[in-house]
This record gives sequence, structure tokens and C-alpha cells, in this order.
Amino acid sequence: MMPKMQHLERLLGNRLESDAAHAGQTVGVTALQGARNIDVARITADPSQPRRTFDEAELDDLAASLREAGQQQPIRVRWDGKQDRYVIISGERRWRAAQRAGLPTLMAVVDGRDLTDDRILEAQLIENAVRADLTAVEAGRAYQTLMTTWQCSQQELAARLHVSTSKVSRALAALDLPEQVQREIAVGNRGGTAAVQKARKRTSKKTRASKPIRLTSPAGIALVTPAPGRTVVEVLTALLEQERARAAA
Repeated sequence: MMPKMQHLERLLGNRLESDAAHAGQTVGVTALQGARNIDVARITADPSQPRRTFDEAELDDLAASLREAGQQQPIRVRWDGKQDRYVIISGERRWRAAQRAGLPTLMAVVDGRDLTDDRILEAQLIENAVRADLTAVEAGRAYQTLMTTWQCSQQELAARLHVSTSKVSRALAALDLPEQVQREIAVGNRGGTAAVQKARKRTSKKTRASKPIRLTSPAGIALVTPAPGRTVVEVLTALLEQERARAAA
């Protein structure tokens, strides 16, 4: 029979070896706070979410993936006491797909910070910018909202969101397209970048083909031809500013 002291030493030695084997797994690791399983029915979409369109086929594929492989990444939500629901910050596609798949719960990280509307929109924009999910029109509306809220320029907005200035410019330009074209972009029948470039070429051609404008003022009569890429309104505005500057001098 093994002496009592020898038995304890062996047990302790086995424990130390086990702890040492798992020690490396805890170095540099911090547990996440706020992750939990939430009933799908207790989660709702954010009406201010910049993304408005969702591909039906992609949602069906994602629903099938959730049924077969389970949820691989948590969504991100915030608590809204007025609605008595968790409101989605990011992960609306997974939530919609989970409803189709008939899942009872979703794994979610709860953001407990007191976020302002513009901060929530910023987080959603960054999420979608990384995934490249937004259409040009959706991104344009979101950029416009943030520029108004933050009182910043396109360049400042691009720097703050860590996206290119040209990306912001193209998205904002999409808001000037005819409504029919915007609807086609929204449903994926037309690319936003191509539509904006086509519209710019059309405007440029019209400007080059335009006839000289006959202007009458107290100083006399002048014929002015808009330069390529400039509209009649822009030309008149520039001339008016020049006249005001001369009068103030």
C-alpha cells in the first residue's frame, strides 16, 4: 500500500503538471464582458441603420448556414428601455437569417455605453464599410447625416471614418441621381459608381454643347459660355460674387 505522503505528492505533482500545461492559454487573454444568449424575439432592428436593402438569396444561404453550423460570431446590441428590447448595432443580417432559420436565441455582445445617435451611426457605418455592404445611396445618406451632425467637410468625415475621400464623394454624388436610378441601385440592378460616372459625363456633354449665355447688367451686355463641368447656375453665381467684390472694393 502506497504511503500517505507519497500518494499526496503524486496527486500534487499531477495537478501542477496539469496547471502548467494550461497556463499558456491564459497569458494575454481577457474575458469579454456582456456576451450572452438573447431570445430572437427580444431583439429588434435599428430604424436608423444605414443599410436598408437585404439580398433575399443571401439571407436564405445564411439561414441555412446558421442551422447547419451554428452562429460563429456574436451580433452587437444595445438595450433600449423605451422599446423594452435589445436594438441591433451590428449584425442585422444574422438576426434576419436567424428568424428564417427558426433559431430561438442569438449570441450577442451587449454594449452598455450611453451612445449618442451619431456614435451609433458611426459604428454601423464602420461595420458596413469593412464589409462593403452598403449601396452608394445608403452610404451617401449616412455620410450626409454625419456631416450635418458633426458640421464637417467631406475630407474631415473621410479622415474620421478612415475611408477614402473619393468614396465619400461618390456616395454623396449618388444622392443627386434621379430617383429611378437610386431605386435601381438600391435593389442591385445598377452599380452606384458606374451610375455616378455616367451622370457626370452626361452633365459634362450638356455643358460643352450649351450656347453662350446673354447677360444684361448696368455695365452692359456680355456673352458667357459655361466652362466644361460647370452648370449655368454655377457660372451665374460666380459672376454675382465677382460683381459684389468689385462693389465692395
